[in-house]
Amino acid sequence: MPPISMKYFQDHVTSSVFNNQADLARALEPFGQRTLIESSDISPLTVRLFNIKSGLDRISDCVQKLAIQPFPQVFIQQRLYNGPTNRPELYGTVAPSGSMEYVHSYLTPRNDWTIEPSPAVAGMNDCRFEYPDAHTVRVIRENTKVHTFNLHSGVYDFFTNLDSAFDRIRLELNSIYFDGKKELDASKSKGNRYWAYFLNPNNAVVKYLLSNGCTALASILTGTLATTLDQHTGKYRNRLIHDGDLEIHIDPLSSVVYLPDDPLATTLTFGTELSPFVTKVFSDVQVLFRDIYAQIIVDINTKKKIPII
Repeated sequence: MPPISMKYFQDHVTSSVFNNQADLARALEPFGQRTLIESSDISPLTVRLFNIKSGLDRISDCVQKLAIQPFPQVFIQQRLYNGPTNRPELYGTVAPSGSMEYVHSYLTPRNDWTIEPSPAVAGMNDCRFEYPDAHTVRVIRENTKVHTFNLHSGVYDFFTNLDSAFDRIRLELNSIYFDGKKELDASKSKGNRYWAYFLNPNNAVVKYLLSNGCTALASILTGTLATTLDQHTGKYRNRLIHDGDLEIHIDPLSSVVYLPDDPLATTLTFGTELSPFVTKVFSDVQVLFRDIYAQIIVDINTKKKIPII
């Protein structure tokens, strides 16, 4: 655990591009409003970013171990017995890895054939065989070098803390710009209550920013970086927060880890490679937060008041 005095994220990750938390705190100081983004010993946004990074580190560690220790190939020998002499008539081999189904193509019932491990393959004692039906054998071998619990908990911490970080910066924007103006539109739909509202150019909160001279901030919030981040991560954040589960797929041959392309789809497809995806998301989040903080500083120096609007 890092020392409690390390208030800003750059104190923990010196290479982070999100390096202007202290600058914003100093800009708020003349107005007696540093507490809008921090307490005396910690920044709530730093806590969230640190936990996102912790989840990312666990994901990276598991992915690296999988790459070093992939599921070893297991060769299975199929022996079909026929007739009263019980002599083998056919040999075949399959090479499953991890957990994989092999459907044999013969119409004989289960009691006419057996599956046996090739004796030359090391580590076969770790395998077990299941027979879901008369013509299917499932070969299961677990990679004992990697605990998938750490992988799942890393994914959970990454996306749930990412959601919390977005909600935190939304709260800071509300406090600095609007001072608790919770209902900005006539329909009383609380247009600045959710982070997603800040990204919608048709929402009252964005229109309010535009009509009060904060066009640069509105452009950042509705720009490609912010909206793409929300679109690409929102489905995972929502699934984990509300359902608590997100199915992931480890390719049995390459050991590459994949996220579902759409976790809400009826039939899941897995084409989103986990590690590069979350790495880029975390990098983009730091850029976005840096840009938002930089514009807040500009608006404070221009308007010379808090709340800014």
